[in-house]
Amino acid sequence: KKQVFEDSVVCICNCLSYLVQWRSMPLSFLLVVSFVCPVLYSVFQPHVRNFWLLTAVFSGVLAFALVLLSWKQFRFDMIHGGSNAPLTQEGFERVAAWRQTDQMVRFFERIVADLRGVIKNDQAMRSFAARCFHNGRPRISLSDLRAAIKTAEWIQIDQSVPTPKIERESGAASAIQPVVLLHEGFASTRLRFGDLVLVDDWRRATVKRFEDPYVFVDFDDLEEEDFSWLGGTQLEGDAKVRERVKTSAEAAATSKVSSEAGGSSGSAGRSAEVVHSTADSANTLGGSGNFRLTEEKVHKERISFRAAVKPVSKDQMSEHLAHQVRTLCILVDDCKRMLCPAARFCGAVLSWQRWGVTLSLVVLLGSISAISLVGFFMEAQ
Repeated sequence: KKQVFEDSVVCICNCLSYLVQWRSMPLSFLLVVSFVCPVLYSVFQPHVRNFWLLTAVFSGVLAFALVLLSWKQFRFDMIHGGSNAPLTQEGFERVAAWRQTDQMVRFFERIVADLRGVIKNDQAMRSFAARCFHNGRPRISLSDLRAAIKTAEWIQIDQSVPTPKIERESGAASAIQPVVLLHEGFASTRLRFGDLVLVDDWRRATVKRFEDPYVFVDFDDLEEEDFSWLGGTQLEGDAKVRERVKTSAEAAATSKVSSEAGGSSGSAGRSAEVVHSTADSANTLGGSGNFRLTEEKVHKERISFRAAVKPVSKDQMSEHLAHQVRTLCILVDDCKRMLCPAARFCGAVLSWQRWGVTLSLVVLLGSISAISLVGFFMEAQ
């Protein structure tokens, strides 16, 4: 859903809406002229040479579009809307620039979900969303917006103040689990061990421990990384990565046991050393910066909650239904292996993250356009 729908389909739809709504009049006008004029010329002046003209124009427009996408600010303005804009002040401003209540409503729904609230009145929420921007600019900041949402009547948010949880271990002193709030002032955004989160709005992870304002997370989507440097097929790359993660985890566990045997003082520092030593060993094994361990220390500002499906006990599900669900899960995993890598590759090319491939496409399309234009004039003579 995240990679195929939000990062691909939604971005394409937002890009098309950006052009159709003439949010950038020079760009939309240029594209209309580039497509309409050659077609009209071919209709009123039918000739074989028009094939060269159409090829030259379409190739040139594609090359020009790729060059425009290299402009990061412009690219984000085109692809970011209420459904996929980051939940930051910058994302809030980009959504307001659409000047559409529907875009702002979708952005509000994501904010409420991030605050772990429930919308009680959709119409009141829509009215509130329509009043928070004017002429393409927000009326208030995102922090003030969250504060206003907290006291709004159309939303229900758990306002109970969390208390530190005391954990008792056998043979050890009592330990107090720290209270880490993803958003200060919102008790409902308390992070707990085992919470399912997203890092940087796309990497799936599980919370392991806290060092406010940092959180240690365990990534559960190894296939998200680019393993092309390993060579071989994607499945072979996944197998090698899992083997290396297992080896690194065993090394980390050994180091942790050794550090705990040395005494309890400085345990936090030793834990950090374990993480770094494990990362160093992984880099030594892989020899590439693309490899990342499953566990990582990140700032809580980079974390957002992701939806979690409540488990269903086996007693509540028939054997036939359980078999169908397992079959469906296999099909979903197969589709994920086929679609997600292709979607990531296309996104990386269009966003100039794989600048070598994108630059090659620009040169190729530009060359085709120039050659076709020369062919058109030669046919005309």
